[in-house]
Amino acid sequence: MRLIDKKQGRFILICDICGEEAPEKFYDFHDAVDYKKQKENGWKSQKIKGVWCDICPECQEGGENETRGKSKN
Repeated sequence: MRLIDKKQGRFILICDICGEEAPEKFYDFHDAVDYKKQKENGWKSQKIKGVWCDICPECQEGGENETRGKSKN
């Protein structure tokens, strides 16, 4: 599970189901966490098979869940 990765000095929120990146990039890890917690951004954390995963709005709307398997990336 990727959760929040760091690329080129910035933190990126990545969906653990489809690999989609959030449109925002962050200089601080906690800013990425705060972005995810804001309901208007549509992201959420969900425990799947005992592991915390970050899930993008599209995967939530599409009914994607733990049965889909691993992410694309």
